Amino acid sequence: MKTIIKGIVILLSVYFSFDANNAAAQDYKAIKADAEYFFYDSIARNIIAIRIDTTTKIDDDTNYCNFNQLRPTDYGNCYVIDGGSWLGYPVIEKPDGMFVFKIFDYTSADSVDTYRIHTHSGINEPWIFYSFHYSSEYVEAQVTEIKLMTFIGITDSVKVISLTRKNAFGEILPNPLNTQKIWLSKNYGLIRLPKFDDFRSREPNSPFYEIVGKTNPEIGITNLKTMQIYDFQPGDEFHIVHNAKYFYSSPYPDEITSTISRVLERINYPTNDSVSYKIEKCELRCFRKSVTEATFSYSTKTEIQTFSSAKNPELESEPLESVLSANFNNWATESVMGVLNDPNLVFYQIPYKVINPYFMFQEMSNNCFQQLLIDDFFFRVGYYFKGLGGPYTYFSGSGWYENSDVLKYYKKGSKTWGIPLSCDSLMHVGLPERPTNQQITIFPNPTSGIISIHLPEGARLPCKLSILDISGRIVENQTIKHSRETFNLSDLSAGLYIFQITSANLEIFRERIIRQ
Repeated sequence: MKTIIKGIVILLSVYFSFDANNAAAQDYKAIKADAEYFFYDSIARNIIAIRIDTTTKIDDDTNYCNFNQLRPTDYGNCYVIDGGSWLGYPVIEKPDGMFVFKIFDYTSADSVDTYRIHTHSGINEPWIFYSFHYSSEYVEAQVTEIKLMTFIGITDSVKVISLTRKNAFGEILPNPLNTQKIWLSKNYGLIRLPKFDDFRSREPNSPFYEIVGKTNPEIGITNLKTMQIYDFQPGDEFHIVHNAKYFYSSPYPDEITSTISRVLERINYPTNDSVSYKIEKCELRCFRKSVTEATFSYSTKTEIQTFSSAKNPELESEPLESVLSANFNNWATESVMGVLNDPNLVFYQIPYKVINPYFMFQEMSNNCFQQLLIDDFFFRVGYYFKGLGGPYTYFSGSGWYENSDVLKYYKKGSKTWGIPLSCDSLMHVGLPERPTNQQITIFPNPTSGIISIHLPEGARLPCKLSILDISGRIVENQTIKHSRETFNLSDLSAGLYIFQITSANLEIFRERIIRQ
């Protein structure tokens, strides 16, 4: 009798264990509509988002619709601004726990891509993740591990889904995709996944994105919007150098404007969608008409600047979400978001948004948008940085025109970066005024290293050249033996310097030089 009871207990424990495992497996969902989720790929270095706008029930299926994107159509050169999302349009949840991500490319009649995530699957229960269009090959998926994992400060049970490319006979094919994993969190859905709308075109090296933030509550990196970009406090400083060169006319004029902006006061609004700042500015403008003629203008002023979410819809949208903005003549555009890792700008290491004018679309007819053809004159890719403002431009044209606005220094609270400009130096304090025809010609300015000096008529040789930093400290001395000399400044750090030239008759000439 004891043996029979013991057997019943064993059977019951096995049954309840099996049923508990099944129940746990069914708790997993690929898509969550309770928050916005953000994902980053360290290779592509950009951020994509999930924001489910609508959830509908159709028979036994549940459809999830992510935000719309710009998509090409199969007629003419038309794009639509309400095209389907990178995630799928729609994402369909089946009663058995299968999530189907459908991607339809307007440009090809047979190019519907279908990807599947079986959220109820247990360990080592394979299914077809994707079937290729023009061959019998496919990508198999199966849960190979269930474990606790910590991501963005959250610990949760995660199914590790391994992918394997196979042929029609079920044989494994050598492929980089075979090392890739999809992560499915029990309470937060997919936390590592491919970008479905370009998986096929970039396979087998399609990037996989990992979760970096979520809202509700807000954790990690979330959408960078106007109020986060222009989040300043009294005492913050921003030193910016604007450089414009016009190569399409002779004698090739250029303009350099150096501006120091200090935040004096912050004015908040009850709606929390706008903010104003009282800003003190010190500015030097140098307009060079030719290699021998330049004019300078200096100014200080205090002004009020206001930033509003309503006036910047392109900054309010999710990365890749299409939007019409009055800032761009009501053209359709979309932003790209990332965490900066560019070696030229590596000092930021913070989230940024980019608006690219080469990716703007004008409505030509009803719901038919066509990409604009923009000359290099107007190629100003705008970077916006969290807490540092914008737009800043770092590459801006071709051989006809160049235009940049570069943040050289900032101070936020106790944090500083870069080499500051000096308002006293910008304002020409302590430097003698000179008529234009007596100016020393030093070019190029700014310079990346090599610089040429042309002395004015009447200067006695030899002359002494002293290079001073913005604190007035002499960092280098040279002797000028000819009226035209070339020097290499590659050993100097980037920043603003004063060139002081003393001739044999003790006349003093000074110029400001920016070492890039």
